[in-house]
Amino acid sequence: MCGIVGILDTRGTREVSRELLSRMNESQHHRGPDAGAMHVEPGLGFGHRRLSIIDLATGQQPMFNEDGSVVVIYNGEIYNYQSLITELTQLGHTFRTRSDTEVIIHGWEAWGARCVERFRGMFAFALWDRNRATLFLARDRLGVKPLHYALLPDGTFVFGSELKSLLAHPGLPRNVDPCAVEEYFALGYVPEPRTIFTGAKKLPPGHTLTVRRGAAVSEPVEYWNPQFTLERKIGVEEATSELSHRLEESVRLRLISEVPLGAFLSGGVDSSAVVTAMASASVEPVNTCSIAFADPAFDESRYAAQVAERYRTRHFVDRVESEDFDLVDALARVYDEPFADSSAIPTYRVCQLARRHVTVALSGDGGDENFGGYRRYRLYTDAFKAKLDGYKAIEVFRRHARSATVDDPVALAQYLDLKTYLVGDINTKVDRASMAHSLEVREPLMDHPLVEWLASLPSSLKVREGEGKWLLKKAMEPRLSHELLYRPKMGFAVPLARWFRGPLRRRVHDALLGERLADTGFFNRDVLEELVAQHQSGRRDYSAPLWTLLMFDAFLRNVADRPIEVQSLTQAA
Repeated sequence: MCGIVGILDTRGTREVSRELLSRMNESQHHRGPDAGAMHVEPGLGFGHRRLSIIDLATGQQPMFNEDGSVVVIYNGEIYNYQSLITELTQLGHTFRTRSDTEVIIHGWEAWGARCVERFRGMFAFALWDRNRATLFLARDRLGVKPLHYALLPDGTFVFGSELKSLLAHPGLPRNVDPCAVEEYFALGYVPEPRTIFTGAKKLPPGHTLTVRRGAAVSEPVEYWNPQFTLERKIGVEEATSELSHRLEESVRLRLISEVPLGAFLSGGVDSSAVVTAMASASVEPVNTCSIAFADPAFDESRYAAQVAERYRTRHFVDRVESEDFDLVDALARVYDEPFADSSAIPTYRVCQLARRHVTVALSGDGGDENFGGYRRYRLYTDAFKAKLDGYKAIEVFRRHARSATVDDPVALAQYLDLKTYLVGDINTKVDRASMAHSLEVREPLMDHPLVEWLASLPSSLKVREGEGKWLLKKAMEPRLSHELLYRPKMGFAVPLARWFRGPLRRRVHDALLGERLADTGFFNRDVLEELVAQHQSGRRDYSAPLWTLLMFDAFLRNVADRPIEVQSLTQAA
């Protein structure tokens, strides 16, 4: 896993500052502590931080083709790279490394922009083709790996894995986007293609972006969109058998590593299913990592222990105390923009635990969206409402719904989750929390052939008689206990309501009713006072909006109000 940054002069060949490029690159040091390198030529600069996973000896980046006319920087894993090496070699291409990075170079030479259609995995990459004066950016189908970009007023195009790398450039405007604020308070995150700042964007999942020197920057081009056809005729027995086979194949592909590897094990259905597949494919015991909560209402570690014992894993458990709320400021620096999913706290901690034992961890993320698992939804001054000009965050869903090809309500909900919540919340949460600890996380339940196959199945195989993830649970019945499979879903939650009436009572009051939020001019103080008073008195549970506001305040203090500095993201944790 890695971090990438770049600078391109779209108007000519102005000199790129190596010092500035280095500052942008080092802002993401945590994404790749093993090595760092840069490439600078007239009008172009590429920077790369490397977390070495595959081809430790010869996989350094930036990487070039034979004559140096094509250079690539890349973050991610292409799991079918070995078969692609064989295919590209037969087409006459010569490989000098054993890395998946070189597949991108020769894939571009052989297939051009359509090379992304051949890649199976998680990736965000940038490729410069000097002969065509073309910069090509791409992001994986489900947005597992991030990619941010901006066109600055002077014609400079900048990009990077994390928003902090763009904020390290002094030319990036830091104006907060009112529509992004509306989306954040409705959804708990800022969805693609927006960022919290008007001057920067996220490349949407399943899209590429081509930037040609001397030409206007084009709009991103979509190369993948899941089609929920629901038309496959298949019986339950055949479906469970094929699902088991596909899951095992997806997991097996993600076991390729030259460094220690393990898995997150929450005790839920998704992570437990992944661990069972790993155990069947591994000769050595699987390394598993779990979080135990001091508050029994949030603790499911006994179910994780049950799976670990059944499959004889090397099981590591870290206990999260119920007062583990000191991460608020650290999380604001990790995510770069307001992010209100409170499960980022235990996610951060389990990544911290896992990195003490492994460099790569498999997760069960994507199970709820693909198999039919959940649901959720929403304070402003008149002046801020005027800035919105009638815009509401529901437009995010309407925009995606126009691209859906299905009327079935369950399938439509799954499609919208894949396009919004999975990308903007789940994948963002896991990528930033894991990379803050230099840990690579792989998601076998987001393997795009598996996603496409599941999208072809009727919804009755996913949700039946009120039971979500029905097919996955049926497939796992021979491998996991009935108690684990069919117990009520807990989620990865923290006791916010109690925190805000106890140890965080003063902090919430000072943050929400202090000068910083008031100075934005966004919020109605009377409403904020009512939220705080009603919750802290115990009359109402407003923990969700209070946490959302608290994290917005943390964003203002830690990101918007200060320059991005090269620092350890984990130093405060």
